[in-house]
Amino acid sequence: MNRPRRLSPDVARPDERREKLAAWRHRKMTLSAHAFVRGNARLFYEVVASRLSSLPSGPHIWISADCHGENIGAVADPRGRAKLKMNDFDETTIGEPILDLVRLALSLAMAGRASGLGGLDIAHLLDGLVHGYCAELEARRAGADMPLVSPPRFRKLLKRAGEQTRTALFDHRVPRGPSGDRAFAYSARYWPLTDEERDALMALVSLPEVRHLVTTLVGADPELPVDAVDAAFRIAGTASLGAWRAAILVHVGNSKKRKHGDETLRLIDVKEALPSSAPRMPGARTPEDDATRITSGALVLSPSIGGRMLPAQVLKRRVVVRELLPQDLKASLAHLESDECEAVGHHLGAVIGRAHARQLTPADAASWKKVVSGTTHERVGPPSWLWDALVELVAVHEPAYLRHCAEEPSTTDGVDPSVSSV
Repeated sequence: MNRPRRLSPDVARPDERREKLAAWRHRKMTLSAHAFVRGNARLFYEVVASRLSSLPSGPHIWISADCHGENIGAVADPRGRAKLKMNDFDETTIGEPILDLVRLALSLAMAGRASGLGGLDIAHLLDGLVHGYCAELEARRAGADMPLVSPPRFRKLLKRAGEQTRTALFDHRVPRGPSGDRAFAYSARYWPLTDEERDALMALVSLPEVRHLVTTLVGADPELPVDAVDAAFRIAGTASLGAWRAAILVHVGNSKKRKHGDETLRLIDVKEALPSSAPRMPGARTPEDDATRITSGALVLSPSIGGRMLPAQVLKRRVVVRELLPQDLKASLAHLESDECEAVGHHLGAVIGRAHARQLTPADAASWKKVVSGTTHERVGPPSWLWDALVELVAVHEPAYLRHCAEEPSTTDGVDPSVSSV
């Protein structure tokens, strides 16, 4: 496995990681109240437990449990076709589906306010969210398959995802050096590993289950060899800054040539599985092992991404192994416009509604729709239970965000909150 040669002022040694990642996470969460909400699922569940105990209860199913704007995006199927789906399952659990709706409502509201939208625009976002969600429940009740028509914002995302190539992905993340070999460039995105970590990742790639995952994803013979070309510590996300994470460039096939063609290379993400902030439902069969919990929830909620994930272990850490595809892109709720609010809310509601509805019987879907949509006496706009929940959540998260901004991280050396987390 080749060692990276490029260096950058942003590089942190392994013994500096914890402090610098904590500072980076702190800085990223100061960028906006929306960024603070995205990176703080724990606070959300503290508010739910203390102030929102009367939220509507529904059938216990797999939920994202961290359903915010950036945890929905373009996700590629095995043929490279991208659709808008849930894309992050660190918090996933078997629980109350209402929690996904409420967390996404908070994210939409914060994103809308960051875009300068007023209260009526936020109401339209949430109204669309509930209507889109309930439309999928109704489709499940009726046994129909409703086509999802993306608003312009998401059509552009899917078009861009469809145009991504594997070579472009590698050029961005593991560029070729003077010798022609691809290797991770140490930067604000990738940091060096210890020798022990590198050896453990090489051993991980040699496991039969990992080799099978990689080879089947490329439609190759499961018996073909898979070897690690390079590896690095990976920095990505906001809430996950603090979890141990690595990226591995692997080669599939018998070729022993030094210069591998891009068609034989794959990029693998290895991410530590940490406990979920979401409450564990009594009696629910949520796996105790966090890596198994994450992969199980992903397979139900977003099969095209769950099918390329695997629970494993690296140096006594439970981890999730996942192939990264060029078409996997995060959605953005930045710069929302007033005239797109209802359509954006509706489409995001439909995405999570479809993931929930496929777990329900037609009868359960019909009953749950009545609970979510509210009574016929509800005012125009989102149901009162959702609006009231939003008011409580904003009342806690806004001042918490301001207090967070007043805190000083222990260090800001080598951290750049402007670096993309994708």
